[in-house]
Amino acid sequence: MSRSSSPALFPLKHCARRISIIKRTVSSYLDHEGGWLWNDALRRSRRRVDLDVNVLQNIACSAIGAQRCVQIENLAQCSPSRVISISVTLISSTGSYNKIFLFGFDNEVEAIARIPCGLVGNVHMSTASEVATMEYVREVFDKPTPRVLAWSKTPEAQAAVGTDFILVEYIQGTPLETRWLNTFDENIAVVMRESIHFDIDIHQRPFS
Repeated sequence: MSRSSSPALFPLKHCARRISIIKRTVSSYLDHEGGWLWNDALRRSRRRVDLDVNVLQNIACSAIGAQRCVQIENLAQCSPSRVISISVTLISSTGSYNKIFLFGFDNEVEAIARIPCGLVGNVHMSTASEVATMEYVREVFDKPTPRVLAWSKTPEAQAAVGTDFILVEYIQGTPLETRWLNTFDENIAVVMRESIHFDIDIHQRPFS
């Protein structure tokens, strides 16, 4: 079957907000925002993630030495009102492959929680591969990738949260995408050259 025979997918909403109440005794959920004109229910279900937010907060607090999580910010939310009280609401992320949140703690430390969707395939192996890749790039190539603070390494950790997850340190900085269109040609050349050299270098490294 050719690609042209499959119906095209058209997101109906990009910045719609879906708010769900966090209940301390039950698992909360992260749902995908927006919709499709074709197989909407199926495609939304593939992007839905069920998890226990309270357990994830406890794991995060233990990993960074905090007493409690004081706020969660949805990094994928287009609305300017992205910071929410964890005791009141949780705004679901718009990502198709990962739900990404910035956790703030009472010791003024921040961390990123990434929750993969089932759409990525083998979720646990993909999560383990991502963790290993970040560690490898930082240790072997001395690149400033974020340190992994905790992740669903064991079946017990995965079962407690209800899904695989990665918790990494929050690195302050300016994303390249926010400066790309306002960058001079010579600076773009530097970025492209460094990216190409890194790509060549990592492909030349032997893997067992």
